[in-house]
Amino acid sequence: MKVAWVAGLFSTIGDALGSYAAALAIEEAVEDGAAQLEKERQLERRLINLEKQLDTIQEMLESK
Repeated sequence: MKVAWVAGLFSTIGDALGSYAAALAIEEAVEDGAAQLEKERQLERRLINLEKQLDTIQEMLESK
């Protein structure tokens, strides 16, 4: 009887640890996704800035 109770307790603790590990993995995946999205936004802003600079240079060359 005691062995079954202890085995059940260990099983429950194992399930809890597994759930906690899954939650941590999900949280890490969400954070990685957010970091990737921010990198993409930064690249988009840089590209827009470069396009504006190129337009300015082209306008300067056309006006000469």
